[in-house]
Amino acid sequence: MSNDLRDQLLKAGLVTEDQVKEAETRPQRASGASRKPAGKKPKKARPPQGAKGAAARPKRPRKPAAPAQTPSPTPHLDKAQREVVRTFLREKRQNTPDAPLPYNFQDGNAVKKLWVTADQQAALGSGELVIISRNDRHYLIGREDSEHLLTLDPKAVVIRADDARGEEEEDPAYKEHPIPDDLVW
Repeated sequence: MSNDLRDQLLKAGLVTEDQVKEAETRPQRASGASRKPAGKKPKKARPPQGAKGAAARPKRPRKPAAPAQTPSPTPHLDKAQREVVRTFLREKRQNTPDAPLPYNFQDGNAVKKLWVTADQQAALGSGELVIISRNDRHYLIGREDSEHLLTLDPKAVVIRADDARGEEEEDPAYKEHPIPDDLVW
């Protein structure tokens, strides 16, 4: 026992002088020695596993292998058609990477945000631009280009600003009190 530890234990009253002397005179065990209780018997060694041992064991059913690739989000298109749609969207997109204005729109049941410029925001509101949702990405393209895209991929998701307004039905009680479009909060 080191002197500092011994002195601390003595001062705290956790050990006596006799216990300290006994600990100093007792031989120390090697650090690699095992500390098994003396009364237990060692376990029997297993027989070597060869071809005989493997055959005697019951076979467990194997798990099916995981698919090598994730399924395509557009399974209705073959690989060449997907590449044509991908290059079409890259060429026709009008997204601005450092656009200052957020544009919120509904994609399915979720409200998404796309950053646009003031001109793009006005074009989205008038229906000149539409949003294409594809593989969790959103592309701004012109209305005419979206019609051409629908010929390439008939199941493409096209989000138009005027579609969202058309779904709302006007309540007859509010016909007399129209809400102004230029309301600023």
